[in-house]
Formats: sequence, structure tokens, C-alpha cells
Amino acid sequence: MKIDSFYLSYLARDLESSFRGARINAVLCEAYFYQLDTTKGPLLISLLQSSPLIGKTFLPTDKKERKLSQMIGNLSIDAIRNVEGDRIIVFQLSDRLKIINRQLLVELIPNYATLLILENDNIIFSTRLIGAGKRSFVLGKRYLFPPKPEGATNLYHPLRKEIIEKVPEHARHFLEKHLSRRDLPHMVVARELAWPTPSATTTALDLASTEVSRQIESYYENIERKNARKVTQWEQRGPIDKQEIEERVGKLKRWGQVLLSLPLDTKGEVLIKDWVTGEETSVNLSQFHTPVEAAKSFFEKAKKTEKQLLNGETKKARFARKETSAKAQRYPYRRILYDDVPIYIGLSASGNDFVTFSSAPEHWWFHVKEGTGSHVVVRTSFLTDDIAQVAAKLAAFHSSKSAENKVEVVYTQIKNVTRHPKNKKGLVLYKNFQTIVVEPASEETVLGTT
Repeated sequence: MKIDSFYLSYLARDLESSFRGARINAVLCEAYFYQLDTTKGPLLISLLQSSPLIGKTFLPTDKKERKLSQMIGNLSIDAIRNVEGDRIIVFQLSDRLKIINRQLLVELIPNYATLLILENDNIIFSTRLIGAGKRSFVLGKRYLFPPKPEGATNLYHPLRKEIIEKVPEHARHFLEKHLSRRDLPHMVVARELAWPTPSATTTALDLASTEVSRQIESYYENIERKNARKVTQWEQRGPIDKQEIEERVGKLKRWGQVLLSLPLDTKGEVLIKDWVTGEETSVNLSQFHTPVEAAKSFFEKAKKTEKQLLNGETKKARFARKETSAKAQRYPYRRILYDDVPIYIGLSASGNDFVTFSSAPEHWWFHVKEGTGSHVVVRTSFLTDDIAQVAAKLAAFHSSKSAENKVEVVYTQIKNVTRHPKNKKGLVLYKNFQTIVVEPASEETVLGTT
């Protein structure tokens, strides 16, 4: 998604209408993503390249960014605006008594996306050291906006001028007049080109939120693929021959002891022998000042080899755990395809929030009745009986009733699911639901029956 200053003016307006007056409770962080946990819902800042954005969606993590939480926690959002001509959105923050006044700046500049906190126009926090225009973000120094490119007349999308020129001349002034309007209630952004267009259903914030959710999914999928590759690479190495490594360690130590027994004035190349195995090796003492230094080098090699063995056994144990039960603890949700329909399974409270509230209103939500468990979401508006059975089995399997033979599961569309008044992660209220009784089944089981 390419964005421009014109689009950001709509996004800033939508953000202000949704979050003005909200108090920031805490800041959550996962790599390139920062979620402002506010009294008016989650505000998620994505610094992921090459399409940094801000949306209203959940980050599936419970990791707090302590420094940011201390800096802007309990502050309220007074105003949100974008800087004309620059891809920057500014949040004006203050405490209840208006004693503390700070700014949260988000530079949505591809390759230089940055989150900064300013106090009296001075930088007190930055996620980067260098910004666009080769600016240095030094703590305590005054913040400078990025300089505009010399000779730049088009502050909006780089292709806007060329596209307007292709419009017939008799209609061009109507298009230019339309593009200069700021009173449009909504706007739609295309996948590769941002154009403001009135719409009764979708706002700039809605589209940005959808894109940010997609970026989060892509991020977690990449992590899972990388870890799977590491497991495969480790398996291909084969088992560790512990006895062989221990024998080499002993041999290196014995050679070192032989070198210690040589006279200190020994020079040139010498042949030393392991008195246990009878194996011989030559050592060029001209590389060392004394035989003692040469002996030290052998003892260091033995130490490194021992460390190699220890690391190898640790990695082996870690990857063994990964294959058995660590997956549910590592990833906040899991996604599977059944008959080309995506089914999402929340594996934690934050994962449940994400799979539920980043889905469309017409998607289908499943949960065990009168029990605790995962939120299972089928991302389709057309729910067949077969897919409903599969989703219900998964919801029953990932629940407190997984040991029972028959489990009652409720399901309804996302539009009928709302957050609990306590605003606690994973807790929801639902209405207009139906029930289904199924036997619990894991992902491997349901996929094996396709």
C-alpha cells in the first residue's frame, strides 16, 4: 500500500475522531509493532517496511514496552494531525492537569519509519538513530522535520501528476477540484495507489487497520517459517557423536601437557605424541614465543570443543521441545486452510483478541459453551455445514472440555461479538448464536480427513 500526504490527512482525521480524549494505559511492543492500549481501544503503529501505517487493531502479544509505558502512560490524546507535505502523524499528549505536555511523532516514511517522543520539541525517545534526510535522532537534541526534496512540486503520490495528465482536458479541472477537497466523509485506498473517494462504508482508518492486521500476520508467518527451517537444518546435521568429541578433547589436553614438558628454549618444528592413543602431530614452535604458549593454544582448543559439545546438546534439547509442545506457547494464534477456507485459532488471550477483532463482521466465530478456550474464526461469509463442523471440533479441542466425548460449541458472526465491559483480553460477549455438538479434534486430525 503506497500512501501520500493527502491520504494521511484523512487517516489523521479518522484517528482523531476515534481516539481524541483517550487515555493511554500502556504500550505493548513486538518487533516493528507498537500498540497504544487506550481507554478507547487499541491503536497500533506499524513500522514494518516498506509500508509503515497506523491502524485500529490488536497486537497479539502481552509484552510491555516499559520505557514508552513510563513516558506516555496515563497521558491523554488531546489532538492528532498530520504534517502537510511530510508522511508524519503527530499525537499531542498531556496529563489530566495539563502539567506534562509531550508529542508522539510517527514518521511513516518507507525505509526510515520511526516512532519518537518529544518534550519541549526535544527528542526523549526514538526507535531509530538515523531518519530520512540523514537526520540524527540524538536524545536531548531538538527535533527537525525532514527537508523537502529540492524542486519537488508534487507533495502527494509520485504518480498523481502523470495520471491527472492522462485525464481528458475537459474533465481534468473537475478531478483536480475533487482531489483538493477536505470535506469528504470517507475515502478508499487502492492496493497500490492511494486515491480519495467518498464511500459510505469504509474509512481511511478501516483500510489502514486491515493492512496493519495483514502485516502482523505476515510477520508471524515469517517467524514460523524461519524456525521451521532451523529445525530442518538441525535435523539434517544428524546426531552428535558425544564420544568422538570427548576423545578429541582428551587428546588436545594431552598434547598440551606434552608441550609443557619441553624445555623453554625449544625452537622449530617438533613432533609430539599422545601417550594414550599413540597419535602424533607436528607443532611449529616458531609461531609461539615458548612451548608454554603453544600448550595454551591446545588447551583453548580443547575448551572450545567442550563448549561446542555443550551448545550442541542444548540446541538438540531446545529443538526437541519445539517439535513437541512449544508451538502453542510461542505463537499467539494458528492459521490453517480447510477446503481453501482460512480458519484462525487463538492460542493465548492476546491471540484470541487478534483473531476475533481483526476479522470482518461477516466472518464466523466459534467458542466452547460454558467453558474456557480458544476463539476459532472462520474467515468466510458463506459457512457450510462441513466447515462449521471442523471449526467447532477445533474450538472443542482447544478448550477446557477437550477430554469430553461430546462438547457443545456456540457460533455466530463476528458482528454479534463484543468486548467484555471489563476490557480484559480474551473476554467477550456474544448474541444471536447457534449451538452445535461435536467431538473434539486437533488440527492434524481434521486436516488428515480432507
